[in-house]
Amino acid sequence: MEGTTVNVAQHLTDDMILARTSAGQREALVGVHRLDDSQRRLLLLVNGFTPLGGLMDRLPQAADLRERMRRLLDEGLVATVDADPPRTRR
Repeated sequence: MEGTTVNVAQHLTDDMILARTSAGQREALVGVHRLDDSQRRLLLLVNGFTPLGGLMDRLPQAADLRERMRRLLDEGLVATVDADPPRTRR
């Protein structure tokens, strides 16, 4: 991943890109935390490329997706990614 992970305290917006942290990756593989099925599904969808709005499109029935994502952030399982600016061709 080319971006850098940043700490988030701001409001979750549709254009935010999120990635699993090392703890989130372990959770996805081993399942140490006691996440419910919907939390685990959301964690597995986080890929470091798809903005939050895109994740919401994949889970339209999840009205509380932002709150569940906030919980994953608070638990240190995901973090926002500071995307690299687009490169221009010379």
